[in-house]
Amino acid sequence: MTRSQKATIWVTVAIAVFSVVANILVREWYSPDLRYSIGDNYYLNDRVAFPCEVKNRGHATAKNIRVYASFQHPLIDYQFTGDVTAKVISGGAGQTRLDLEIDRLVPDGHFTIFYALKEAQTTPAVEKIESDEGLATTGEPRLWIFMFMLPLLAFFLVLQNKFERWANKRTGT
Repeated sequence: MTRSQKATIWVTVAIAVFSVVANILVREWYSPDLRYSIGDNYYLNDRVAFPCEVKNRGHATAKNIRVYASFQHPLIDYQFTGDVTAKVISGGAGQTRLDLEIDRLVPDGHFTIFYALKEAQTTPAVEKIESDEGLATTGEPRLWIFMFMLPLLAFFLVLQNKFERWANKRTGT
């Protein structure tokens, strides 16, 4: 197999990989990405309060968001902040469970739920947060990994092109 044929195969494989990565990037870019974080306990007189903040880090609206929380001790009160409205699915003040539903959360939108209890939780209170698009996760988005791959792929394509030109000049083809 000649160098030119090897280079052609290499470029074909690289373009195939590039198209798969580009497809994944487009899919991830135009979907909601719900992220949540549980804050530290705040001690207020005879209560312990902690926040749960939910953000839509994606580029599409998240629909039918449900927050499921259970507590070791009865919930004294809860407060909901943000530009969205929530309705109680089950539980509430005086109970050990509170499930909320939010109709929609636009891109870059966020809301916070403050839970007030008599004693601090020793286990995680928020069981899960889900929407029609899937489960919410914690931490920062990992899209930067894909963004790193694109310039790297472009670099290898340019390098391969230069190598092929050098090889052709050297062999005289």
